[in-house]
Formats: sequence, structure tokens, C-alpha cells
Amino acid sequence: MKKLLCVLMFALSLCCICLAACGDNETEGKKDINVAGITWEYSAPFKYDGTEKTVYLTGLPAGITATYKGNTATVAGEYTATATLNYDEEKFNAPAAVLPLDWKIDKGDYNFSDVKWNYNKAFNYDGSSKKVELDNLPLGVTAVYEDNEKTDVGEYVAKVEFNYDESNYNKPSFENLIWKINKRAYDMSGATWNYDSAFTYDGSEKSVTVKGLPSGVTVKSYTGNKAVNAGSYTASVAFNYDETNYEAPELANLSWVINKADYDMSGATWNYDSAFTYDGSEKNVTVKGLPSGVTVKSYTDNKAVNAGSYTASVAFNYDETNYEAPELANLSWVINKADYDMSKVKWDYNALLSITYDGSEKTVSVIGLPDGVTVKSYTGNKATEIGNYNATVEFYYDEANYNKPTFAPLAWKIKQSVKDVAAKVINAFGSVPDPWEFLPEKYKKENHVFGGTLDYSTAVSVSEIPTNGIGKQLHAIYNPLGYTETALGYVTEVYKTFSAGVSLYQEYINNHEDDYTDYTGTWGVFSIRITIAGDKYALLAKAAGVTVELYSDTTDGLEKIVGRVGFAVAGKNVAVKYNVYNDYFRAAINAGEILTSDIEFVRKSGKVTGVVYETTGVGSARLTTCSVLEITDNYLIITGNKGDFAVPGQGVNVEVYKNATGALCGTEVYEDIKTASYDTCWFNIYDIGGINSIKAVMDTKNDKNPDSIYLNGSEKVFLQEFNSKLGIKTSRQYDIEFKTMYFYKEVDGETGKYELFEQKIPMLFVQRVNLNDYVADIKKNNDGLTVVNNSLSADNAVIAAAYNMYLPVYKQLKEKITYEITVEYVGERNDWFDQENPEGE
Repeated sequence: MKKLLCVLMFALSLCCICLAACGDNETEGKKDINVAGITWEYSAPFKYDGTEKTVYLTGLPAGITATYKGNTATVAGEYTATATLNYDEEKFNAPAAVLPLDWKIDKGDYNFSDVKWNYNKAFNYDGSSKKVELDNLPLGVTAVYEDNEKTDVGEYVAKVEFNYDESNYNKPSFENLIWKINKRAYDMSGATWNYDSAFTYDGSEKSVTVKGLPSGVTVKSYTGNKAVNAGSYTASVAFNYDETNYEAPELANLSWVINKADYDMSGATWNYDSAFTYDGSEKNVTVKGLPSGVTVKSYTDNKAVNAGSYTASVAFNYDETNYEAPELANLSWVINKADYDMSKVKWDYNALLSITYDGSEKTVSVIGLPDGVTVKSYTGNKATEIGNYNATVEFYYDEANYNKPTFAPLAWKIKQSVKDVAAKVINAFGSVPDPWEFLPEKYKKENHVFGGTLDYSTAVSVSEIPTNGIGKQLHAIYNPLGYTETALGYVTEVYKTFSAGVSLYQEYINNHEDDYTDYTGTWGVFSIRITIAGDKYALLAKAAGVTVELYSDTTDGLEKIVGRVGFAVAGKNVAVKYNVYNDYFRAAINAGEILTSDIEFVRKSGKVTGVVYETTGVGSARLTTCSVLEITDNYLIITGNKGDFAVPGQGVNVEVYKNATGALCGTEVYEDIKTASYDTCWFNIYDIGGINSIKAVMDTKNDKNPDSIYLNGSEKVFLQEFNSKLGIKTSRQYDIEFKTMYFYKEVDGETGKYELFEQKIPMLFVQRVNLNDYVADIKKNNDGLTVVNNSLSADNAVIAAAYNMYLPVYKQLKEKITYEITVEYVGERNDWFDQENPEGE
């Protein structure tokens, strides 16, 4: 205490000295140093981070420096800094002493922000040691663990302490980890019951056991796994296993069965082979061939006397405990009615002495009936007029025990005068058909005549371009109709002989009244053969280079006329066969390698539908085309694979024509070319407003269009637009190209003879995906050329609808019609022509 008081007094004295020094007094001319603003730069303890820490004085007057002791340190601890002021002693009085500074470097804290346990989920027991540790410990820190490594199943708490730099760091800590080693499940995937199907009772014990158990698992006990009697059981099993480290193994209970045994009934049958016939005695059926242990208990419906159909069944005595009920299928058995002996029954009519008309009633009846049978009624057995009749008879008879006696109807007739036969036969062939009658008037050849030619190497006015052309697809109809017309020309020549030939034929009939079904003669330039088979007539005619076959059939009430004509074209044999009745027409042509064609029209409710099939060439070079036709009130629509395609025959062309004019409204074309599919709409150039004239110059360097097009007298080539929407370099969204159209020239107006020729007609095509773009693009690419599509929106709607409707129909149809069908239909000419060695086909 005394020592502390002395120190306090010393300090007070020092303060007085300092205060005196700070005054304005000057000694011997020296100045005082103002130390009032001098302080230590230190406000709070430093934190250890391994770098040197320093305290120092601030506020030193000018020219004054300080010398320090204890003002720097690096490690954590408590320190005292002192400072001595340095000054010019000649100029300044000694300043008051600077008080020392007690300062500190506190211990640092380790950064544990990234430290974590390397444990995400529970371990599964596998017999090996499992360990958890801390990841990302900071430099200088090592861990000392407790309960962080185990082998057996259980839940553990891992704890950790740390080795660290205790001098400079505070003690680090980290939360404990609760971690687990779970029990492991045995792999029971291979464990099964040794049971595949039901046992069958045989008096011995049956059992089921478990197989395929994994190592470490054995059967402890079974329940319900053994039985002797037939029945359904449920087997279960308990296991011995390592309960400490494994989950209890499980196997589903087994439902197993001991079936009852079956009797061998393969030898058991009914003693019935065929129906009985009624004779007034009792008939019965029984079972034979039963196995040992089975006897008949009872029958049902196994006996009967009367004719009829019965079903016999049987019940058995058997060992019901251990065997399934024996079964034998019911027997359907019959006692048939007896038949009357009708062998001596006949009609009192002699066909060879047929009845001739004399105005009196004629009657036919049956004779020779057996006892017990009498006539109940006749139909058609009486007549007065000329004609063919059919007489039938019904009988009274014992219906209970006899089948209904039947007797064949009698076709009988009262002969007419043979003078009418020839006319009837000839009239049956009707008139020469007109294949054009299925097409509206405007599609006939005379409405597609064009007398001029167009040369596009100089500008052609759009007004000069004909509008009545026939597209390639519609031409698929005109081609076979042309052959058919030629064939029907020969048929017409045969029909011209009928007026004179009927008299010759009638004369033959008069002279061969009993048999005139096969006639031959000469009518004009034709050799004629006529055959009759009931209501079916055939007329064969031959002349130099021509064979004509006509067939008439009215048996089903329809007047069906079939014709076949053989002739030569350019030295090649051609055969045309046609079929006409009511609203149906078919014509097929077989011209060998030149052409085969098949055209078919059907008219229903005012609408005409049709199909055209055509081939040219032979073998692998054969080119096939197919078309689907529909004619409505206003339009003719034809769809097929004829057109100016990049690959012949590999596109689909839908042409639409207007019935009022016979003119083409437009087309829509589908093509597959390499990796792209095209759907293009084609418009008549004369329907495009803004185009007055067109000129075409062949350009072999143009890989997109073989012609360079010039419009309205311009010297600039009409430019296309590449189609970015299809993504193909050479694809154009629009262009003008020349399509092949067909026209007729009048050769002989009096005979209606016309000659077909081709003419190129310009058309504007637009990819369907660009229908909204092309007008603007034409204007952009062609110096402001403004075009307007004047084709009727109604027509364009029909084209689009027809494309969507008939494209899939065509694709289905083309797979069904074949070259072989056409050839088979045309067939071979009648053998008579070869027997007679005719000229012609």
C-alpha cells in the first residue's frame, strides 16, 4: 500500500511537470513543444491473422519524431508500447513524456464455413468398417474423432476434438453427427417354391419346399406345406438368419393344389353312328366303354319312338372323394322321317312333243304317285297363251312320319310362231353404245378444237391462248375412248347388216324349227355366227382384219350388252372389250406393248364416278398411270399420275374443269423429288390479271426452268423467288412454265373425225405454302409488276377440296388396279374365229 501511494505521488508530480512544459513559458529563448494533440493510433485489440500489427503516435508537431519500443508484434498477446520524442534541443524545451500504451492481439478464429461431415445417408451393413470424417478442415487443424468408425448395424454419435495452434487461435468446435449403419436385406430374388403346377391326387403325400435361398438363410419351419388329400392349401415358411445385421427375409406364401384325379373317359362313347329312320319301333342309345369304377347312374332322353331330334344325357356313379365327376358329352340323335318312293312319279308332258298354241287351255299334271300321297295343289300347270311356264305341285301326305314328298318343277311351254325369233334375238343386242354419253356435252371432241399454232419465241398475246385445252390427266380418258370409238366403228358396221341379216336368220329358223340355236351365215362383208342358250345370245362377226363379238344377257332382268372387237393399228393387234347396262360402262383395251387401258364409268343420282388405268411398254420398262374421276353438276375432277412431272409418273395431278365450258379451272400437283415434297397450285395464264403477253426463249443453262420468260413486251427476264419456306436452293415459290395440253383438229366434219395434237400452254404455278406471298414477291422481283389472280375463288376452293379428298383415294386405288386385271378382262377372242381361220386380230 505504501509502495502504491509513492507511485501515485510520482505520477502527480510528473503531470505537473508536463503541464508546466505545455505552458507558454520559454526558457533561455527556447520554444515549448505543444504535445496536446499527440495520441496513440489504437482503439481496440487486433485479431491474430499471422501478420505484424503496429501501434504508433499521431498528431506529432512538425519537426518532431518518435522512437518506439514494444509497438510491434505478430502473435497473440498483451503488449506495452513506449515512445520517446525526438526534437532539436537547441530550439525547443524538453516536452512532457508520452504515456506508455497497453495494447493487445487477441486470438483468431478458424474459418469452419466449408467444414462438413462426409455423410449423406445411412450405410448398409456389408461386414466392412464404415467411417465418417470431416471434410474441408482449415490449414493447421487436425481432427481427433470419437465413435466415427463402426462395423456393426446401429445408430452412433460421432464426436470430434481438434489439434490446433492454441497460442494464436481460439478453440474450434463442431456439432456431433448422428449416423447409422442399417441392416442389410438378403437377396431373395432366387428363392422360390419348388411348385410349378397342381399335383394330382394319387394317395401319396405331396409337399412343397423352398429352393434357391441365399447364403446365410436356412429354413426354420414350414406351415401348410404337406398334404395327402385333394384340396387347396397355403404354405408358409420361417427362416433362420443373422438377425443382428440383416432384415428378416421374406417369401410370399404359396397357394398350392392337389387336384382330383380324372377318369380316363377316352374309350367311352355313345353306341350311335348315324340317324335312325322311323319304322314304328322304339329306338334307344346307350353308353359303352366306361372305365373301371364308373357305372351308369341314369339316362335322360335316350329312348324314343317317333321321328324327331333328341338330346340324350347320362349321369354316372363314381368315387366322388378323390375323382372329378366323369363327363360324356350329350348326344344329339335323330329318328329321321321316312321318304316316300317317288321313283315312278312323272309329269304327263313330253318336251320333244311340245305343245303348240291353238287357243285352248293346256294342262300338265303328275302321274304315278305312291300310296298315301295325293295332289294338294298345282301352280303354273295350266295356260292358254304362247309362252314358257313353270309348273309346280304340292302334296297331301303323312307329315308326322314322312318327309315332305317333292317333285321337280316342270318347265313347259306353248310354242310361239318361229317367225318372231330372229327379230327377238337381233333386238336383244340393242344399239351401238356411245361412251361419250357419260361426259357432259362440253367435253366432246368438237368442243376442244383449236385451229392454230402458237410460237412463243415471239410475244404471244394472252388473248390468243386457247382456253379449251385438255390436260394430260384428262387426256387419260380421251385416249381409251378414242380406241373404243374406233372399235365401235366396226361394231356399227356389223349393226348396219342387221336389217338385211334378220331375214336370212329367220329363214334359217323357219327351216330348222326344232334346233336353231347355232346359226352361221354371211351378212354383207361379215361372216356371222349366232348362238342361243336360254336368254343368253351371242353374235360373232368377222371380216378382213376385224373380229366382233356381241353378247346379250337378260336372265336377271338387266339388258347387259358385252362386246369385244379385234382389229389392227399400225400393224399391231388391238382388242377392245366393253360392257354396257343401265348406268354402267366399261371399256378395256389390250394393244400389247403399245398400250393397255381400262376405263369404267358409273352414273348414280346424277353424279358420274370413274376409274382409268393405263400402261405402256413391257416388263421393267412398263409405265403405269391411274386416274380417279368424278363428275358433279358443275365440275369434272380427275386425279392421277399423268402430268409434266420431274420424274414421269412419280407425281399426283388433280385437274378440275368447269362443265359449263369444258375449260380447265386449274390444277394442284403433288411431287416427291429427292428429299423434298412439293404441293403446287397451277393457274391459267389468262386468269392472271396484269399479264398481257408472253414470250419464251429456251435457256439450257437454267436448271430450274428450261425457258426464260418475258412478259408484257419487257426485255427483262421474269424472275422467280427461291422458296425459303421449303429450304431447298432450287425450289421456287412461283414461276411460269409451259404445260402440255391437247387439242383437236377437224379432219372430216361430216364423219366427225378429229385429229389430236399437243400444244404448250403457259401457266403460273405457286407453291401452296406461298399463296399469300407470291403477288408481293412478283412485284418486288419484277420492277413492280402487279398481278391479280382472277380465277374464281369457288373454283380454287373446289381444287383444294378435290386435292385433299382424292389424293389419298388415288394412292389407295393405284395399288389395287393392275395390268393383269385389264388383260384378263379383255381375254382372248372366241375360239370360233380360230377354227374358221379368220383374218383380223
